[in-house]
Amino acid sequence: MSTFKTYLNSSIGKKQVVAVSGVALVIFIILHLIGNLLIFKGPELFNTYAHALHSMGRLLQVMEIGLFLTFSVHIIFTIALIIENKNARGRAYAVTKNKNRSFATQTMRYTGPLVLFFLILHLLDFTWSAPWPKTSIVNGQDLATYGMVFNALLNPMRAVVYIAAVCSLGFHLSHGVQSVFQSFGVVSASRPGPIRTISKGLGYIIAIGFSSIPLYINYIHYSGALLCHLQ
Repeated sequence: MSTFKTYLNSSIGKKQVVAVSGVALVIFIILHLIGNLLIFKGPELFNTYAHALHSMGRLLQVMEIGLFLTFSVHIIFTIALIIENKNARGRAYAVTKNKNRSFATQTMRYTGPLVLFFLILHLLDFTWSAPWPKTSIVNGQDLATYGMVFNALLNPMRAVVYIAAVCSLGFHLSHGVQSVFQSFGVVSASRPGPIRTISKGLGYIIAIGFSSIPLYINYIHYSGALLCHLQ
């Protein structure tokens, strides 16, 4: 136990815990994106997907608790690293004037809390709220979860916040994935090789994938294509 505690108290231990928890969260985000993109297929398939999730009952609750704990561990150990680096350098982490650092790297400490704030709002809107007629009716039809998502992201302010949040998530991942390989010594910070490209590519895919949902909803609403989509 003392060895494990020593490992967690070490800088490399903290970095690897952040890395492993980050990988778990990335897997969840990818699966979540795949599920959300079913909205392009229309209400029936999307609601089938949403119903399948809710029908998991206690298993879904266990998964949600596990996700919450993973996210908490990721945040706690990230904060611990920030404090450790601040104390070691005598100045705030990620403020170092280094021209070689990417924008994504420099904004890691800001994009993380922004994503957390958005996650809480997202859960309040779509996970911890049940569909009811006022929020789920689209074009006179009660479309359950699909209707909730449609109406929420049709709101310009919500759409802008959603896009800003998922772009922040993309920025966060574009550096975070690369950091995972660095934490385990697979690549070096000075020579990341193709890992940097893969990391950035994943960040772009996540940002563009999630952003396409509110953009598509607004497009089919204002272009008059909504009726065809609902049939």
